[in-house]
Amino acid sequence: MINILLNELNVYDAEFLKKKTNGAYLIGPDELYVRDKETNKPLVWDSKANKAKVFNDPTIGDYALLGEYTVNGVKCHPSFQLLKDHVKQYTAEAAEKVSTVPAKTIRRIAEEYAEAASIGTTIEIEGEKLPLRPVACIMFRGGQGHTNSAHSYVAMCILNAIVGAMDVPGGTLGWPAYVGGHPDTGRFKVIPFPCKDGLLTAGTFMEHGPWPLHPAKVPEDMLLKELVPTASFSPHPMTSDFPKYWENMGHPYDIEAAIIFGSNMIRSSQNREIVEVFWKKVPFTVSFNILPNEFAEGFADIVLPDCHPLEAYCLFSSHGPFFNHPIGMEGWCFPIRQPVVKAAYERRNKVEALWDLADRIGMRDEMNNYYNVYFSSFGGEALISGDISSARGAAAIDPKKVTKLIKPGEKISYSEMMDRVFKFYFGEKNDLKYISEHGSIDWKKQVKEAYWRWYVDVRIPIYLEHLAELKPEIMKNAKTIGVDLDWEQFTPLTSFFTAQVAKEETSEFDLYSFSYRDILHNGTYTMEFPWLDEVSRMNPYTYNITMNADTAKQKGLKDGDLICLESSYGRKITGYLKTMQGMHPKCIAIAACSGGWAKGAPIAYGKGTNFNILLESDFKHACPVCWSQETATTVKVYKIDHRIEYDGVGGKPQ
Repeated sequence: MINILLNELNVYDAEFLKKKTNGAYLIGPDELYVRDKETNKPLVWDSKANKAKVFNDPTIGDYALLGEYTVNGVKCHPSFQLLKDHVKQYTAEAAEKVSTVPAKTIRRIAEEYAEAASIGTTIEIEGEKLPLRPVACIMFRGGQGHTNSAHSYVAMCILNAIVGAMDVPGGTLGWPAYVGGHPDTGRFKVIPFPCKDGLLTAGTFMEHGPWPLHPAKVPEDMLLKELVPTASFSPHPMTSDFPKYWENMGHPYDIEAAIIFGSNMIRSSQNREIVEVFWKKVPFTVSFNILPNEFAEGFADIVLPDCHPLEAYCLFSSHGPFFNHPIGMEGWCFPIRQPVVKAAYERRNKVEALWDLADRIGMRDEMNNYYNVYFSSFGGEALISGDISSARGAAAIDPKKVTKLIKPGEKISYSEMMDRVFKFYFGEKNDLKYISEHGSIDWKKQVKEAYWRWYVDVRIPIYLEHLAELKPEIMKNAKTIGVDLDWEQFTPLTSFFTAQVAKEETSEFDLYSFSYRDILHNGTYTMEFPWLDEVSRMNPYTYNITMNADTAKQKGLKDGDLICLESSYGRKITGYLKTMQGMHPKCIAIAACSGGWAKGAPIAYGKGTNFNILLESDFKHACPVCWSQETATTVKVYKIDHRIEYDGVGGKPQ
C-alpha cells in the first residue's frame, strides 16, 4: 500500500513529511544521518537556499524530500527518497502471492485510503484550525505476534505518516500522549519532547527509557535485553536456548527466590515444557494470587491470597495515560478502583505486603524515595528529560525538585498514599474522599491535548536510522555469547521479512494455528467463573477448535469430531472441532486461554484446549528487533478416538 500511494498514485502529505518526520534528513552511503561537523545535528537540504542546513535551522526555506545531493564530500539522499525507491519492489502482485489478498483488492483499498485521507483539508475545533485526515491504520497483538513484528508495525505507522494521519482529527490517535495537567495545579502532566536529533520522545514510558536508546552491550542478567536496546518484553530466560547463552556468559548467577504476582506462566506462556524446566530450578517461589492456578500448584512454595479487584483500592491501574484515559475531545477522567466489599479471609493487598517486606530488609527509605520521584515526575516540576515510569527515570529527575509526599522512614497505608497523591495532583479538595464519592476526578480537555501533533515540535522516524547505528555493536556483542539473529532485519528501511512460521509450512504441516482472545474471558482467571463457564458452554467457539468448513471437508472432518493438532515441533493438543465459513482456509484457531489442569480450579479443569502447548520459544521464533514471540505455528490435523488429558506440575500427558 505504501508503494501504491508513493509510486503509483503519487499521494503523500509533503508538509507532514517535511516537518513531522525525518523524511527530509539526509542519509549517507553508510545508511546513517549526514551530520553537521560543528553541532553533530542531522542535516537536511534547503531547496530554496540550495544548501545543506541542520534540521531545525529557523532559516530553512523549504525541505527537500526528493533528489540527490553532495554534502561533506559524500553523495546523500533525503530518507523519503530512499523509502520511495525501496518500496517499489513491493508490488500488489507480489503481496498477493504471500497474503492471498488479490492484487486488485490491495489496489482498491490503497486508492480508497488515499482518497479518504483528504490531504490538504482542515477542520476547526473550538476555534483551532487543524488538519483533517479521516483515515487510520492500527495494529495490535495479531500483527505483532510474529518474527517480522517490528517491520510490520513500522510499515503500518508509515502508512499513517505519509498521509499525515497521526494525532490529528480523523486520524490514528495513540494513547493520550499529551496531558497539560489539572487546571488547579498544572500537575499530572505528560508532554512529549524532542530528542537531540529532533525525534519524538514520549512524555512517559512503559518499557524503554527516552531517546536516544541506551547503547548495546553484552547482557549481564537473565533477560538478555541489554543485547538489543530496541527489545521490549523479553521471552528469556524461559526459552529452550537460554541455558546455552547463559553458560556462554559464564553463568553469572542463579535465581534463589522469586515473587510472582497474578501470573499463570505455565499455562499462559509459550510452551509449558520449557517453562517447567526453568521454574524447577528456582528453589523458592512465592505466588500472590486470587485463585488457585496451574503455576501456583506446580511451583509455588508459598501462595499468598491477594485481594480481589472488588476488595481493594487501586491507584496504578489508572495512573499514567496508558489505555485508561479518553482520547479525542472527550474530557479528562481520572478514575480509581475502590473496594465494594471488605477483603475476605486472609486476603491482603499485595502492595502493602511488599511494603512490609521492604521494612524487614531495610529498604523502606529507598522505596519511599522511589514513590516520591515517580509521583513528582507526573507533577511536572522535577522533570528534566521526560522519562518518568521506568527504572531509568531517576536520571531524568531534578532531585532538588522532588516533592516528599512520603517522608524517610514513614510508614503509611495504601489508601493514605492515594490521598496524598490526589491532593498533590489535583488540589486539596480532590482527595481520596472526593474521588471515592464521585468515582473520578474530571476536567476539560484542551484541543492541543487531544490533537497535539502540530503543537509540539517533534518528528517521528519513517527511516529507522537507529537500527543501522546499533547493528554493528549488537552483532559484535551477540557473537561473544553465541547469539545469532536475523541481521537483515536491522535495516533502516521498512521491509517485508517472511515470518518464521511461514518458513515451516510443508505439505504435511499445511495449516497455520493461532489463538485469539475470546470475548467472554480475560486471560486464564475467568475460566473459573461459573456464569461465564455456562455461557462458554453455550457458545460454539470458546471451548472448541475452529477451522474453515471447506478445509475440514477436504480433510474428512466434521463438526464434533475429536481431533489432534500436531505441530512441526512434535507437540500435540486435542479438542473438538467446530467448522465455520469465517476463517481463512489455511488457518485453524483456538480461543485463549482454556485447557486448564489445576485441581484447585474444578470449573475450568479439562475444558477447552490450551493452544500455547504447541509453540516453540527461542531466538529463532522471536522478532530480532523487538523480541515479540512467534504466536502461530504450522500443524497437521487428524481425527482421533480419545483426548490427551493433562496432570502434574507441567501438565504431563496421560
